[in-house]
Amino acid sequence: MPDHHPRARKDTRRRISLASLAEEPLILYRRPTGPGLYDSIIAACRAAGFSPKVAQEATRMVSTLSLVAAGLGISIVPESMARLETAGVSYLRLDRATGLVAPLALARKKGPAAGTLGRLLGIVTRRVKDRAGD
Repeated sequence: MPDHHPRARKDTRRRISLASLAEEPLILYRRPTGPGLYDSIIAACRAAGFSPKVAQEATRMVSTLSLVAAGLGISIVPESMARLETAGVSYLRLDRATGLVAPLALARKKGPAAGTLGRLLGIVTRRVKDRAGD
């Protein structure tokens, strides 16, 4: 959400419910470019008891952050986007009960993995195990 939003100052350390965002204008990544994410967000909002007020749709994930920084609404983005530290944007975590996840897939050629690929697979495997306990 925009960093000037009252919740951005108040709720930065705790998780918030999706239902608490029901009245907020929502900026989404366009469905044709990310149908899985778009549909998951809409379904999660409906499961939380509301139909989201989609104010804008952006062609790129980073564009959603720019629209949020401009104060046009809030967005629901994968946690990895918070690493971009976009000026004017505060990141809040949603309750786990939302069930929202942004799965990533890794495909590789079958067989032993050595060198850089082996290190990458080791990092990914550790992160997946760490996140499972989170």
